[in-house]
Amino acid sequence: MKEMVLNSRKPRIKRSLSFTHYPSVHVYAGHHSTIGGSENYTYQVINALAPCRLSIDWGVTPVDPGLFGVRLPDRPTVMVEPDVFINLSDRELRLPMGKYNIAVIFGLVRPEWKDRIRDFEVVTVSEFSRGEIKRIWGVDSTVIYPCIDLSRFYALPKRPQIMSVGSFSGQHGKKQLEMIEVFKYFFKGWKLLLVGAVDDGLYLDRCMDMAVGENIEFTAGASFDELSKLYAESAMYWNFTGLEETEASAFESFGTATLEAVASRCRTFVHDSGGSVEIPGVHLWSDIQLMVNVAIAGNPTIDQVPEHDQLSEFSQATFARRWLDLVGVIGALSSIRGMS
Repeated sequence: MKEMVLNSRKPRIKRSLSFTHYPSVHVYAGHHSTIGGSENYTYQVINALAPCRLSIDWGVTPVDPGLFGVRLPDRPTVMVEPDVFINLSDRELRLPMGKYNIAVIFGLVRPEWKDRIRDFEVVTVSEFSRGEIKRIWGVDSTVIYPCIDLSRFYALPKRPQIMSVGSFSGQHGKKQLEMIEVFKYFFKGWKLLLVGAVDDGLYLDRCMDMAVGENIEFTAGASFDELSKLYAESAMYWNFTGLEETEASAFESFGTATLEAVASRCRTFVHDSGGSVEIPGVHLWSDIQLMVNVAIAGNPTIDQVPEHDQLSEFSQATFARRWLDLVGVIGALSSIRGMS
């Protein structure tokens, strides 16, 4: 067995690969033990690559993919010298092991990876992240936007309810404390629904203390279907990530929950920072008072919210086509058909 060399230079993917066979693909998907956008992206990649000869190294026990509405193929955990290796982790960059190697960067651009990342073709989730990768590492990257199953998001008669989804994590987090403060002073007669996993119990306690006596509900552990229904009933959605932050690492790299809200025809208010601004149909704001004025003055209906056909850039079909093209499956199909 050949020894792997840390600084070896594997061929980088300048364009979509082309094979005369279905490529073998090995995915490292470690450190996905919470419920968030990077987990959704990871599962959607694996789902999209089901036609490949695929193996998966989970690293640690992952969260249930059913929470994202995804069913994963049953695949082995080890593959020796695959055609393509995909590193799907923000926390660890494994040694390149394939003929071609791809690293997916969800948001955090680690300066210490600057030299090692040159062994990989880099894929990321937004133009915002693409810019940060170029600024910090000096390398180009390809944007393949996250996707959702649009058919599972819908609208019901809207209630005077504001929803926000994100883990309770305190510093540089989803800003639930700020949401509660704004809600208490300006949105009488409404309900605020805060949904998310608990990463920091003390921060959640602070939020709950501030919410005493208010029409505010905290929800954790909602199933995919339950979450979809909450979106469907909510007239408004808030994303405060990036508020009062100056470092790009504290901004939202994309915001899959924001996309889900738009697909559910919520009036969606997003802080004007990071990658969420690239989602069609969001209302951008940088000043809280102006946001409040627009939110209150507007009619809480589904007017001016994009239809699903306007969100095709974020569909599972588009996502799968781009990933299959990138790893060479589409080229292999054309080659195999040409030989038959």
